[in-house]
Amino acid sequence: MASSKYYRRQSDLCLQLALLQNDPQMTLSLVGLAKELRAKADQPDGAPASAPTGLPEGSGTISGPRPGYRH
Repeated sequence: MASSKYYRRQSDLCLQLALLQNDPQMTLSLVGLAKELRAKADQPDGAPASAPTGLPEGSGTISGPRPGYRH
């Protein structure tokens, strides 16, 4: 199991990447992932946690065919 230090470092990296982005949606995704990782880092060791989605809150999931995808 990863340590709190690991999750904090990953969160910091996501925030750094978010600052470098020109795409607003990617920035929101990275900030959302950073928040999830920070929350995971703040949980006591051994506490159950959901896997980070990388999606900002309320964004839902992506469904349907991808653009340019052919069956």
